[in-house]
Amino acid sequence: MLSEYIPELYPVGRGDRYKLKGILRTKAATRSPQQTPYSFYVPQSTVYPVAVSSREIAKVIDYSVLPDDHPLSKRSRDDPVDEPELLGEYTRIKGTVTHTLAAESYDDAQAVLDEELAKLDNPREVQRAAAGEPDAPRLRELADPLSTEPRNDLREAIMDEAYGCTTNVQMVERGLNLRNLMTETLLVDTVDCVPLAVKPDAIKYAEELFVTEIKATHILKPEHIVQTEVYRRAVEERLAKPPHALILRVDVDNCEVVHLAPDSQLCSTAWELFRQRAGTPGGDEGVYNQDLLRIIRDKLDRERR
Repeated sequence: MLSEYIPELYPVGRGDRYKLKGILRTKAATRSPQQTPYSFYVPQSTVYPVAVSSREIAKVIDYSVLPDDHPLSKRSRDDPVDEPELLGEYTRIKGTVTHTLAAESYDDAQAVLDEELAKLDNPREVQRAAAGEPDAPRLRELADPLSTEPRNDLREAIMDEAYGCTTNVQMVERGLNLRNLMTETLLVDTVDCVPLAVKPDAIKYAEELFVTEIKATHILKPEHIVQTEVYRRAVEERLAKPPHALILRVDVDNCEVVHLAPDSQLCSTAWELFRQRAGTPGGDEGVYNQDLLRIIRDKLDRERR
């Protein structure tokens, strides 16, 4: 029942879905200063903190230094190396298109894909990297190209794979009887003294409330687990009952479902790893160090003048 998640300070009555949408939304503007690799969000309300993108913090954790028996070690998760940069660019675009296709429409996804491909400086190299990978889509060999323009080859391959991924996600969601509550809604808050800025792919519900993340990759990566758990905790901060989380790791062949329960050891481990990397605001270590806070403060001061 959605009513179980609504805090007591809200009036009892109908419209639980609309109440939750209001509770789990933060109006904020994004900033990306040149002096730092992190983007941050500035809420309209001073009740909420200025916060760095939690997704970006999860990505810069050095998972390679974790012990082999650590549940988030790359070696323990059969992920010994990072994706090559060019293949990673292909995977990123495919993921963006898959998200758009799952949340919006085919035309919207096509527009996003065209925009992403237009920004590529090296489409031929990206095509070659994707075609050379055994687990990547089977792009036509360069000796016999599908077209004289590599962006056309990439457009067809990415859209075909994104469509297959989306179909698999929808089949799983129907099997779990998941219904949509919100899609890609920004939420900014503080959890355990750490400012968080999260934008889950979706928040859905069945018997329970679920924060869901779609990952259009061939393997589930440690940062996917950390990112999703941070999103789940940010949502939990606003609710009367802890939500669950689902990671849908999808490719054209299948959809793997990873369930993150609120009281699981894996969730606790992921959160502690994130907290360590984020650091205490104003401290000497972590992302939220004194230097970053100074850059953010200077940026906001200049905007007020």
